[in-house]
Amino acid sequence: MKPNPSSLLAFSFALLGCATGCSSNSNNDASPANASDSGAANIADAGLSIDAGDAGATPLADMTNARSLFGAVTSSDGKIRVFGGLGDLGLESTCETYDPIANAWTVGAPATTKRYGHAVAQEANGHVLVIGGTVDGSTPIASVEMYSPEADSWSSLADLPTARLGLAAATSSDGRVFAIGGKGSDGAPTTVVEVFSPATQTWTLGSPLPTARLSLTAVTASDGRIYAIGGRDASNTPLAVVESLDPATGIWKSETPMANARYWFGAAIGTDKRIYVTGGIGSTHGFLNSAEAFTIGAGWSDLAEIPDSRAWVTAASTVDGRIFMIGGSSADDEVGNAQPPPLASMLAYDMATTAWTSSITH
Repeated sequence: MKPNPSSLLAFSFALLGCATGCSSNSNNDASPANASDSGAANIADAGLSIDAGDAGATPLADMTNARSLFGAVTSSDGKIRVFGGLGDLGLESTCETYDPIANAWTVGAPATTKRYGHAVAQEANGHVLVIGGTVDGSTPIASVEMYSPEADSWSSLADLPTARLGLAAATSSDGRVFAIGGKGSDGAPTTVVEVFSPATQTWTLGSPLPTARLSLTAVTASDGRIYAIGGRDASNTPLAVVESLDPATGIWKSETPMANARYWFGAAIGTDKRIYVTGGIGSTHGFLNSAEAFTIGAGWSDLAEIPDSRAWVTAASTVDGRIFMIGGSSADDEVGNAQPPPLASMLAYDMATTAWTSSITH
């Protein structure tokens, strides 16, 4: 007998602590269907979503496999690659590659370890590290695998010294990979930062994150600093905190916090060098339809509202000036008290039109 997707997802998300009271048998204000933070858009960034049914529009291609709580990178060839996550029937081991020019996904070789709640980071040579995560929703794992796009193959790397789920990862300009925060084996958010050197194939201890948290994201910005953004604390309270690391000195500093506290959201660097964050779970414990962008030295500004409130989502950018919000789950898809299923669809924010769209216009 096949497992029930809704039951499996509800169980897994509850283990990960999607939100206080957010469970398959709850119908209170913590449920994603009953709460949402919108975030008013600034006039300069306000835009209207483009319906896929408009004349001359082609819908953005869906992933082959619906998934949430997975990782994504934009490769030097301009393609977006996604790894692992929770699918319709359980854990995903597959990777998929999106070609924004062809508007098509292709499926690559599966990893050895099925996982979700993990982090991904790309080395300078294009290889992608898939780091940590969980296989059961509560127990962090330490395994690290590397995907080679040119060979479409996987290999094992040295384990994380500290097993973690809900961690973030980013690659510094000198090629080192930083694994940041997350939930440790003791069940608490951690400040642990561990650094992988491709030259030595080893992990070393880095400067600890000032604020312990999990379900955060991390990106390397144009100033060379690694920004650790949002997440949640030990009481599952969403955080707006932003802290940045100078990889050369190991010194962290506080940055302007986000306008909206959030966790399990997407983040990507745009062609305009701004940091974009999309969706997630907010302070009301509801799915967010807000997005905002960070300009170094100038702080955060709200973007146009996302047409679809999503959490457990990832984000990636393309060279044509779009930010893609990929997969995850939508509050609009919640049926009764069931946990919303994972999605295969994408939305894209166009920096030129300041609008969200589910299609490509011709």
